[in-house]
Amino acid sequence: MKILAFYSLCICTVYGANIIQKATSLGANTLVDLIHKAGLTSTLANGGPFTVFAPSDQAFAAVPQEILQKLQSDKALLQKVLKYHVVSGMHYADEANNELIVPSLILQMLNDSVKSRLSYKLPQVATVEGSKIILTNQNASNGVIHVLDRVMYPLPDNTLLQYVASQPNLSQLVYSVIRADLQAELAGGPFTLFAPVDSAFDKLPAGFLSDNFLTLHGSRRLMRYHYVKGTFYSSGLKDGMMVPTAEGENLRIRISNGHVMVDNARVINPDINVANGVIHIIDTFLQPSNQTTASPNVIGLWLSNVISYGYGTNQPTSWSPPTADCSQKCEFTHPQIVYCRSPVVAKIRITKYKKYGYDDAAYMIDVKDILKSPSNINLYDVKVMYTQCGASRYHPFYEDKTYLVMGRLDGAGHIVLNRCDYSISVHEMNCYQRKGVFKGAYAASCECINQIGTKSNEQCEMTKDSLCYSSYAYCYQFGGHCGWRKFWKFANC
Repeated sequence: MKILAFYSLCICTVYGANIIQKATSLGANTLVDLIHKAGLTSTLANGGPFTVFAPSDQAFAAVPQEILQKLQSDKALLQKVLKYHVVSGMHYADEANNELIVPSLILQMLNDSVKSRLSYKLPQVATVEGSKIILTNQNASNGVIHVLDRVMYPLPDNTLLQYVASQPNLSQLVYSVIRADLQAELAGGPFTLFAPVDSAFDKLPAGFLSDNFLTLHGSRRLMRYHYVKGTFYSSGLKDGMMVPTAEGENLRIRISNGHVMVDNARVINPDINVANGVIHIIDTFLQPSNQTTASPNVIGLWLSNVISYGYGTNQPTSWSPPTADCSQKCEFTHPQIVYCRSPVVAKIRITKYKKYGYDDAAYMIDVKDILKSPSNINLYDVKVMYTQCGASRYHPFYEDKTYLVMGRLDGAGHIVLNRCDYSISVHEMNCYQRKGVFKGAYAASCECINQIGTKSNEQCEMTKDSLCYSSYAYCYQFGGHCGWRKFWKFANC
């Protein structure tokens, strides 16, 4: 539970009434009625001490009728929601500090309670999970009550990333966070995320994302401008307020006619509670100052120059990706299977890239090592690689990083990767993969791959977490038959 600072004190000296009686005297009649229906009357009347964040009758009246009916028909859910409004112990207004975490009465496995965050942003505003506290420090014989202007529902069961990934209209945001490699950072918090919907990306100028996601630094700068350290709920924002982003620059808050604007973006769905912060859905992609905007022709010009001058003579002066059959379905396979079936296997370094579609890109590359290549091509001369069929979603590359790629060549001699091909950052390769690729074990046993297909004679399924992929180094022939086994070359793995 997140509490944003208490702003007034109203210390009452009447201690005779218990929490149920005190809530009734405060006019929280809907809350008391639901407590009775949930079977929590005895607990809150005789147990404690408790701190109760009690939604007013007006707060319950604002809850959609179908939600109230759902709560009243599902006793377990009703109990969970009501317990989330109750904290063990007595917490008074003058004890609160920003982002204070307190345990609710909801117990999960191992008696670990669901936590709530109490925080503050302005001296005159206090919230609990975004619900404003309108009356504080109402003492009862077995606790204290603070009255809220809104019911804390739904409960923040998901983390920030889990919620975003579950929303179909935030798919481009998820993809952009992954490209910026910010998953680990956003798993922490608390954060306030201003989340642009997919249509916000569609409004960006042509080439904007491809131009600004060229480097990991650039992509992180762009995405970190969309979130703020700490929790900022709507009730804690005021007109003209400047909010510092994780990127370092400030967002300007404007409030007009009840609408909240963040820079030039309008908040269309505010105060979505998550376990590690709060999310506000916005209709426009946020851009820090001095952000570059690509020319619509920048991708074509760059590709033109790459192919005209980077690969060799007799190349076309303009380029568009060849058409491809994208109906192929891909299954997870052992790297050796892809190795043996790929015409090209190489270690490359990305020097530059440009996207030519939402999920595809063209890359300038330096070939560092050749593991497999057609005999009539000097792979070291190849300077261009591109993806097809949305493959860049499955093969994320960053500038100045080195990768192992397994793919094929097109008619012009460029490396091509599709969704079913394989790539991995060299520093992420495990011991088995390094020895299989660079010590020649994969290449020496490709005949076995053709015999057994994607499963071993030891019946282990080919999944990323299986022994076939990890502990079983590669497929080779031993004792007259082929199978996935460890081998002496891998004894030190």
